[in-house]
Amino acid sequence: MPRKKYKRRKTRRKREEEEERGSREEESVRHERERAREESSQKVRRVQSGDVVAIFAGAAYWWYNDGDTPLRIVAIADSSNHQNQLDRSYRPFYLAGSSATRERRERLGEGERMGGNILAGFDPNILAEAWGVRKETVKDIQENNQRRGLIVRVNEPRGRRAVAADFELEENEIDSTNGNGLEQLFCNMRLRHNADRPEEADVYVRDGGRLNTVNRFKLHALNHLNMAAERGVLRPVSIYFYIVISSLWEQCAYPSWLSCHAILYATRGDAHIQVVENRGRKVFDGSIREGQFIVIPQFYAVVKRAGDQGFDWITFTTSH
Repeated sequence: MPRKKYKRRKTRRKREEEEERGSREEESVRHERERAREESSQKVRRVQSGDVVAIFAGAAYWWYNDGDTPLRIVAIADSSNHQNQLDRSYRPFYLAGSSATRERRERLGEGERMGGNILAGFDPNILAEAWGVRKETVKDIQENNQRRGLIVRVNEPRGRRAVAADFELEENEIDSTNGNGLEQLFCNMRLRHNADRPEEADVYVRDGGRLNTVNRFKLHALNHLNMAAERGVLRPVSIYFYIVISSLWEQCAYPSWLSCHAILYATRGDAHIQVVENRGRKVFDGSIREGQFIVIPQFYAVVKRAGDQGFDWITFTTSH
């Protein structure tokens, strides 16, 4: 009897030790998963109308409109940036899915055609083994025959959960170049600045218009992109306003803006624009309306005369 009792006690102790060891292993696995999630989690930032957003080369990003109004996004990439080491071609790449619908791919020329997602060329068996997922899941990610294109409609509850899961307040971001490493620096850096606030205008003329600039002093992330932006608003034209436009241009034509290339995009209204080269020859004299672009080379001077409905624009400039 005593021997059986001792044996039962030993068996129970062994079982308790195994349970404790298993509990420690589970805790260790859970800790590692949480740590991996913290290191690889995305940061979700909320944007609004008028925001200038800096996105670094090679960054993966997505947009989700959870509001009740359309969101118009104008994206400019500087292909001459030193981070583009191959050549001056613009090379967007996609993590999953298809870059465009079949109809759009057929309409695009060979030089304009965008490639498939960056994972499509890998062996699905290797990716499934590396990620620890099923082969069918990898094939869904690699699929290039989807007809949805770049913009898809997301089920609202599902989309809201995706945003809420990783959303972080912007107050936790920093706007400095201090950091322990490049990855930590980019993750914590402030990447947006609103250029549509009248109270922050760099140039303001009553009953005339205003000009807001976003440069590396206001948004330090632009130091890594060598780009800047200018948001302009002009009231409906008048004789007085034409003089104001001239004074607006003179105040903005300091060297840091002259020594750059610029792309102007009209966001509202229309305007009569004249562009003069550095030797005094007029190279453009015409109208531009909402939704149109105009390219302004380095050292070219510009004057704008707003139409009857006024004129709003955003200009993206290089700083090198």
